[in-house]
Amino acid sequence: YHPLPQLSLGFGGTLLNSSSSDPQIYIPDAGDQEDVETNPQIEVVPLFAPHFGLVYRPLGDQHLEISSAVHLASQAKLTGRGALRFWDFDYPDDQKELNQPFELMFQDQPLRVSLGLKAHLDLSSGRSLELYGDALWAQWSDYTDRHLGRPSDWSDTLSGALGARIQFGTHAVGLGMRYTPTPTPEQQGRTNYVDNNRLAAQLGWRKSWALETAALSLGLGLQAVRFLERTHVKSSDAETPIVDEFPDAVDVQTGEPIPESFGLQTNNPGFPGFESDGWAMSTFLTLRLER
Repeated sequence: YHPLPQLSLGFGGTLLNSSSSDPQIYIPDAGDQEDVETNPQIEVVPLFAPHFGLVYRPLGDQHLEISSAVHLASQAKLTGRGALRFWDFDYPDDQKELNQPFELMFQDQPLRVSLGLKAHLDLSSGRSLELYGDALWAQWSDYTDRHLGRPSDWSDTLSGALGARIQFGTHAVGLGMRYTPTPTPEQQGRTNYVDNNRLAAQLGWRKSWALETAALSLGLGLQAVRFLERTHVKSSDAETPIVDEFPDAVDVQTGEPIPESFGLQTNNPGFPGFESDGWAMSTFLTLRLER
């Protein structure tokens, strides 16, 4: 929508699902737990997560653009309830079954606000240069994990990108880089969120053809993302330290120490520490037709 010649407004959204499941499970023979009849009742409700954008051209043309976008927070939920019934069982509070409700959260995305700037420079011999940069703020401090946990020490993040594209004739070549910090602190306690600061680079090429009534373009690109190395070491001073699940003990009959109980005993998969790093590589092909 163009309320002013220099201003463009946009609106869009992402389609998500909120679902519920009520599994009905029947076991004809309690001695044979592998013979199970299941009749799940599933309901799926679509959700719409809106986002908004604007582009402002203070000079009235494409030589200078200021842009911004807002993505509202979004979540996909799965809720459900199981009901257990036993023969000749004394249910509490005059119930006829044992209720087992559950609720899970998926694809939790925070509120995100971006601000961008792009400049277009005309060069000699039909060439042009575009320079751009943007910053993105994300409210990760409101993150909800899969089991509806709310980490108290996640932080909001501010990521940024810079790039350039040069146009010469019917060809264009672009290069961009982005840095995205992680919202997760060092994992010194019970949790083991694996997340890294990320540095990304992208290189692209595009070829255009002018047709009689349309314009056709073909693009190729390569993107590389580096997950910067990160090391976590568990600490007894953490806000939620790892619990010793088998404290130092002695034999109740002989009074002798039990060697297996010495030290910290835990099944936490991140103990005594862990490291993470890696690469993600991707290529893409674009085909565009404008009439």
